[in-house]
Amino acid sequence: MFNCPSAETPRPLTQARRRLPIAAAVAVVLLVAIAGAYLVFDHAAERAKRHACAKTLSSIGQAMLLYQQENRSEFPATLAVLLEPVGASELLVCPWSKNTHLYWAGGLKPGAPPDTVIACEPVGSHPGGAHVLFADAHIEFVSNNKLKTIIAELQSGHNPPRAEMVK
Repeated sequence: MFNCPSAETPRPLTQARRRLPIAAAVAVVLLVAIAGAYLVFDHAAERAKRHACAKTLSSIGQAMLLYQQENRSEFPATLAVLLEPVGASELLVCPWSKNTHLYWAGGLKPGAPPDTVIACEPVGSHPGGAHVLFADAHIEFVSNNKLKTIIAELQSGHNPPRAEMVK
């Protein structure tokens, strides 16, 4: 066999070619891992903020139930009437957005159905939606579009909101 020296690839060049793709692959993997970690931690932080806000509305719901037990099942006229006597005025605002909660139970009669809206966060309080507190003290996170529809229903005098309007 005839070996031509110019046809052979030098050994150091072959190793350099192998190292470059490995280094590039490691760099890409590290960048993807860093981006993924950022997204995971960012998502976890947002969930923690949403949980704090839901807990605030839950506390309002519990205070509402206690108020009703002491006041012939009536709803307070305002959130301030409910919260200021016990020194819990920090519950009047969403801890994340610092917006005042919207209160819808003023003037409601005792025995309101469970799907009656008591309070909610303003539209846009969180990315993707906001929390709503209902008469049975449960909390739901609803999309901004659904919340806009719920608020429109409430403003037009429908509390609880009509089911066919807020699907």
